[in-house]
Amino acid sequence: MLERKFALLWSTLKGGSLVEEHRFHPVRKWRLDFAHLETKVGIELQGGVFSGGRHARGYGIVGDYEKGNEAIFCGWVIIQLSAKQITTENIEKIRELIAKRSLNK
Repeated sequence: MLERKFALLWSTLKGGSLVEEHRFHPVRKWRLDFAHLETKVGIELQGGVFSGGRHARGYGIVGDYEKGNEAIFCGWVIIQLSAKQITTENIEKIRELIAKRSLNK
């Protein structure tokens, strides 16, 4: 499962505190896979991209666009990662983004 892979790598690299399955929208029941609440950085893991899963079909893609846009309208920065993008390099980039946004508060 992508969430476990991400959480294990995040923890190993001492990424800091993230909330899993954070409901970000005041009305809709949308959730972010992982969220850094203080800086409003959200991480969305996209599975099934190459296997014909939900994220690779028309309605799924359109739904992801709607959710992502609403998150941005609510003040969030959203990082989207496929399974192959859950890497040390990308974790470090997310940590840097969180650090920069923390300084701007």
